[in-house]
Amino acid sequence: MTTPTSTEPAALPHPNEDPAFAAARQAPVDYQTTVDKIRTDPRISDLGKAEKIAAAYETYTGAMQGAWDELQGRRQARHDWLAGQAPTGPAIPDDTTHADRAALMAAFRTNYAQAAETDRAGRARMLDEADRFGDESARRAVLTAILENSEIDTLQARRDRYATLAAHLDELTDLRRGGSTTVRGFQRQVFRMVDRPKEIDRIPELQAAYESRRDEWRRAGQLR
Repeated sequence: MTTPTSTEPAALPHPNEDPAFAAARQAPVDYQTTVDKIRTDPRISDLGKAEKIAAAYETYTGAMQGAWDELQGRRQARHDWLAGQAPTGPAIPDDTTHADRAALMAAFRTNYAQAAETDRAGRARMLDEADRFGDESARRAVLTAILENSEIDTLQARRDRYATLAAHLDELTDLRRGGSTTVRGFQRQVFRMVDRPKEIDRIPELQAAYESRRDEWRRAGQLR
């Protein structure tokens, strides 16, 4: 793994080392500890317990959502950075003269059209030729066509020249899938939500019972 620069978002660590996964593991532990204390506290009424448990569940779901949003934010930032690393398109410098810009654009379009019309093997040969002669415009045109056709294996077969790009594209593919197979397995386990506590559904019933008792106390003169 390369060390990220000041402008490069860090690659996502293994789930065992990722802070979002750590937060998602801790959230249900904290929630269950709180709920267990509430349920076993004899000083709290059934309605009070239900309301406190509902609040604890809301805190828990908020923590889980926060961990998920933080994870997705880092994934998106890394995805966007990786997507910008592929040397595709004409990439003409801003300070290029109008005449030079037109010539460079024409060269790119010609090479791209040829690469788009040929087959996989033809694009591979064009890439080798562009690399051999140091033709950057042709190289970018061919790479554009190669990536548009998802021919990443062409780059993987040339890791002596495209190791970094191939690694970036592999990582980009994983991010678009929501992570590698291993990461998705951890994700299903760690971000699985705890069932909604049954006490929440009883709140209306318990509130009605509480109000009924208060009415009885008022009628009996025990409550004003």
